[in-house]
Amino acid sequence: MQTANGNTTTVERKALTEEQVNRFWTDGYLGIGKILEDDEVELLRREYDREFERAYSGHHPRYRSHAVGDTRILQIIQMCEYNIHFRRLLYDDRILD
Repeated sequence: MQTANGNTTTVERKALTEEQVNRFWTDGYLGIGKILEDDEVELLRREYDREFERAYSGHHPRYRSHAVGDTRILQIIQMCEYNIHFRRLLYDDRILD
């Protein structure tokens, strides 16, 4: 499997234990710990910032911009459609499994 930063890794598929399922039904979520490596998170941060810079400069194919007074809010829809590193996350076994 190829990770967001292009490295290859092996992922062992696992099933949830009964305790994990019960914890999910009690708390509404299940903490699973660290999924992405620090360098992958840093790469995604840089790519995220780059896409927003494009949008702020008016060169992004699809974004939403909302303004109230002097405050402007920018939203990029479906980042995975514009950035290969975010697209790879959609198929990353560490997230899917």
